[in-house]
Amino acid sequence: MEIILHIQAKKLDRQFNSAINEYVKRISPFATVKISTHGDIRNIPFKEGSYIINVNPAHALISSTYMAEKINDICVTGYSRIELIISNSYSYTGSHFDFGISYMDMDSQLVLVALTEQLYRAFTILNNITYHK
Repeated sequence: MEIILHIQAKKLDRQFNSAINEYVKRISPFATVKISTHGDIRNIPFKEGSYIINVNPAHALISSTYMAEKINDICVTGYSRIELIISNSYSYTGSHFDFGISYMDMDSQLVLVALTEQLYRAFTILNNITYHK
């Protein structure tokens, strides 16, 4: 499984990048994760055959268990790549699914940290690995 996380930023802040890299490392036994920064989130060159997801605070929140089930369903239906768009205001209209991380306003890089942690949690659920709560 390949996961591409798209975020509107020129570059990632060093403090956020450290946490993001830790979760990407933890996810690596289960999936390849790539972070893609964009000056304009509206012009993302999606790869053909990707399952596209909007991550935006305007959308309903989902649980870790539901995220794990969603990832499993995506894999079962034949997708091998998930591309997630992290934006506080933009939603790609061609997405397959939309969800939010928090109702609070957060910097998009902080959302990226939370999202990588939740992806790791989802993969531990799918692989019956104990994850502290």
